Amino acid sequence: TAKVGTEASIAAQVGADATIAVNSAVTISAVGNAQADSDSLGSTVGFALGVGATFADAILEGSMESELAGNIVKAGSLSVTTTASNQTTADSTAASGGIVGSGSGTESNARTMPQISAQIAKGGNASITGDVVITTSSVSDATSKALGVTVAGGVAIGAAIANADLSPTITTGIGTQEAFGPVLATNVQANNIIISGYHNVDVAGNALSNYDSVAEARAGGGGILASGVGADANATNAPTMSTRVGTGVAIQSNAAVSLKTLGYNEALTNALAVSVGGIVGIGATFSDAQSAGSITTSFDGSLNLGLTPTGTGGLTLTNRLTADSQSRGEAIGVSVGFTGVGTEVDATISTITDSRIGPNGNVTVAGNVDISNALTTRANAVSGAVSVSGLLSAGSTPTDALITAQALAGIAGGASVTSTSGGIYILAGNNYDPLTDRYVSGQGATVSSELLTISLAVAVSNGTLTAESKANVTADVGTNAVLQAVNGTVGIEAWSSNFSDASVVNNGGALIRVANSSPTANVTGITKAIV
Repeated sequence: TAKVGTEASIAAQVGADATIAVNSAVTISAVGNAQADSDSLGSTVGFALGVGATFADAILEGSMESELAGNIVKAGSLSVTTTASNQTTADSTAASGGIVGSGSGTESNARTMPQISAQIAKGGNASITGDVVITTSSVSDATSKALGVTVAGGVAIGAAIANADLSPTITTGIGTQEAFGPVLATNVQANNIIISGYHNVDVAGNALSNYDSVAEARAGGGGILASGVGADANATNAPTMSTRVGTGVAIQSNAAVSLKTLGYNEALTNALAVSVGGIVGIGATFSDAQSAGSITTSFDGSLNLGLTPTGTGGLTLTNRLTADSQSRGEAIGVSVGFTGVGTEVDATISTITDSRIGPNGNVTVAGNVDISNALTTRANAVSGAVSVSGLLSAGSTPTDALITAQALAGIAGGASVTSTSGGIYILAGNNYDPLTDRYVSGQGATVSSELLTISLAVAVSNGTLTAESKANVTADVGTNAVLQAVNGTVGIEAWSSNFSDASVVNNGGALIRVANSSPTANVTGITKAIV
């Protein structure tokens, strides 16, 4: 057994009692690189019985933060930045052998769950002649691999389990606070105010390669009498990202205010089981990839034209997320007598994304108010089963890809939003690119399966597949919200492209062969714009 845990805390802070007055720049920066690696290897050989088990756990928690909680009465510019890299890797291998029987089990767990933040805290104040830049940048992954091998002269039994969980909490903003906390006054005066949160993307929103949640489980067994093995892979990518200006925050800007949250959530799983038995061969795999969590960009404070009422600046809230779940599983079995294999594969996306001016938002700007949320979703599940025997072969592949994500954008009831020279625009989209005004191709829910069952006597196979894409997209203005575009327009748009596809190939050969193929593809998402 190997277990590695990291709970380090890194903080760059200006405390609540501090006061700063300078003519130059103020920089508050936290940079952290945390890594947890766990490897476990075990082998057992017994004259009669050989039994062995290995476990590998890599867990990364802790926190990385930069914070202004005090007062800056004068400064040329302000930068509050947290740059965090968090990676976990767990690798477990078990091998066993015995003349009569053998059994092996291996399990690996990789969990990346840090707290990452950059903020002007509740009660913090800043008067800046230049720009205020608040940035959180997270690069994180979790990788889990398990391999189990068992060989016996009689009966061989083995299992491999791999679990990966990537669930960081990323908070960026001004006056971010819990709902039960006190509402403390926070005042910020500056030129441009730029607040950005990033997760596994560059500053342009392009995905960074090899940063994801990955689980891979492989099990192999061989027994002269019988063999039974199973592999189980589970990966979850579920960050909680919040880029926010909270209640009680008063902002004066000479130029523009922008908040944006950009993320890439990818979950990958792969499970493989190979079983060879003289009389009986059994193999099973389970593969489950989930992209979940929540991504929000919100403004719930007050904003006015600042020290230069003739300015043309505006307010921009931008939410961009790509959610991708890829799951694969395959089971192979061979025996002279009875062979049974099964593969269950699931790929799901349930992420909730929201870009919104909150119920306490009070905004007056000269330029445009742009609120947008663009979500891209792809869930793909692939399964395979091969069963070969002398008497009876059976194979089954239940395979599902499901998208239930939500893309929301709007202005909450009770908010007041005024543009004196521009417009007010709200856009929510799924698989739609607002920059090019085009739908994004190659997305949606897809499933595919291949079965091969061969026997001299009887072969039975069943392929049941379901692909369902039902992302819900809503752009809305709540009850009692007040919108004024004095010299512009108000636009509310919702766009969505939901696609699903299911395909199965079911082959085989036997004296008596029974085959069932049931592919189903559904599109049931709701898209609406509400005033």
